[in-house]
Amino acid sequence: MGKISQPTVCRTDEAVGSSSRIKGLTRVLGGILFFALLHHPVQAAPSVTLAWDASPDPNVVGYSIYDGSASGTYTNLVDVGNATNAIISGLIEGRTYYFVATAHNTLGIESIFSNEIIFLNETNLIVPMSISGVVRYYPAAYPLGTPSAMTVGDTTINLSGDTNRSTLTLSDGSFGLADLTGGGTYGTTPSKTNDSSPAMGVTTLDLALIRQHILSPTSSSLTSPYKLLAADVNSSSGVTTLDIALIRQLILGGSLEFPAGVWRFVPAEYVFPDPTVPWNAPVSEGQTNLTTDVESDFLAIKLGDVNDSWTMPVEQGSAVAASEGVEAASSGDEVRFRAGNHIAQLGETVKVPITVSEFREVTSAQFTLAWNPEVLRFLGVEDYGLSGLSAGNFGMAKSAEGMLAFSWYEPEAAGLTLADGATIFTVSFEVTGLAGSLTSVALTDFPTLREASVNLAVALIAADDGGIISVIEGGGLRVSEPVHQEGVFQLTVPSEIGRRYVLEFTDRLPAMNWTALPAVVGDGKALLLVDLAATNHQRFYRVRID
Repeated sequence: MGKISQPTVCRTDEAVGSSSRIKGLTRVLGGILFFALLHHPVQAAPSVTLAWDASPDPNVVGYSIYDGSASGTYTNLVDVGNATNAIISGLIEGRTYYFVATAHNTLGIESIFSNEIIFLNETNLIVPMSISGVVRYYPAAYPLGTPSAMTVGDTTINLSGDTNRSTLTLSDGSFGLADLTGGGTYGTTPSKTNDSSPAMGVTTLDLALIRQHILSPTSSSLTSPYKLLAADVNSSSGVTTLDIALIRQLILGGSLEFPAGVWRFVPAEYVFPDPTVPWNAPVSEGQTNLTTDVESDFLAIKLGDVNDSWTMPVEQGSAVAASEGVEAASSGDEVRFRAGNHIAQLGETVKVPITVSEFREVTSAQFTLAWNPEVLRFLGVEDYGLSGLSAGNFGMAKSAEGMLAFSWYEPEAAGLTLADGATIFTVSFEVTGLAGSLTSVALTDFPTLREASVNLAVALIAADDGGIISVIEGGGLRVSEPVHQEGVFQLTVPSEIGRRYVLEFTDRLPAMNWTALPAVVGDGKALLLVDLAATNHQRFYRVRID
């Protein structure tokens, strides 16, 4: 080994054994081959341990350690006998020490000095070491193939151990924890309690897939440990019907999180000993004796999302918000729903049937029915026409606000077929609106998104809105059954000569303002009132007579 031209510097924050060592020269006998710092304390210490290789010269009987406060000038000597390591005590904090070693024989003849070791006995030195990584959504398959392109921002990364602090992942899922003390022990643990919508990525199709897994594990599509962890929303170390009940409650708007929270995290490099029993997977990653920059990536699992359908919210770069009813990749099938039309008087009870068409091999369905609560008051649901359907399939918490959530899956995880025009359930209302007011009973996306599945694959869902006209009891304005088709809403009203009839609408209730369409002057005959730009979203109408 060649000689070193510069002395070796060893700081208290350096890695063990990082200093260079050389073959010493000799005067009369073999010198010390290698001399180095054996123990590097992270903080200032009253002692330091030095070590060296034994001299190959058989005449060597002992070794000496010299130290001083300047390079090449050594004022202290310690004879350590025939040992090959020594603890030098009595060191003063903040002082720099310069060490060399020699070998000697029975006559006291010494070798020349070994290479010089410089020891800076400083306190809490910070070195540019860091722990960084990326939090990604869990991949579709296990073992890992191509990592998911979806990252999870706004995730808290908690650092514990020798330093306790936290940071948030950026929109690209990345995080960095810098300026960590060398030699320290640290743990990183992700956590996330928020999402733009608690049910984002969690739908009735997930319920159907979990039900299939419970009934027939051998044909289950929950084929990765990540999907099994997603299904275990109550952290019971298993997948049960209780998980189904808890997920349905979230879908219907009855809760905002599961007993196990909203998210679960697993270190990206973790290898499951048995992928079918993933319950004890770690949620954090540890680093012991940190001596270099470390990457620590994690996989995020949205609890309840067993078909990997979660998407990044708008602020992370996704195309649309959850409330806009994003359609996942479709099987190509389409299922149609329709709310029946009615004409009624103030105080009457009306029953609105929800009918279907193209209902072939359907395994799940969910949506929200919405209406104007100033026109209709919700009374209840009846006439269940789906297998396993009951009051528990409906979320009624927001019925006073004009919203009824619906979630159903086929109990045997087999597709259900119904004839076109079949009624799947009927909703009863009391008419509370004044003469001329009307409302649509529409399929919408809040609080429960529209979704259907055919043979456990996402299908397209279409809806035809129905309408109810409210009139005063004992007579008053009577209008024809309204029609909403291909973006056009229309109805007819009997008119009086010279009076003005105005169709008005609003997209939200209660409304501060109603938008008036052009007035039509009565001629004593039936007048056609039309909105040529009726949206596919919920819209409320009324007729004003001037």
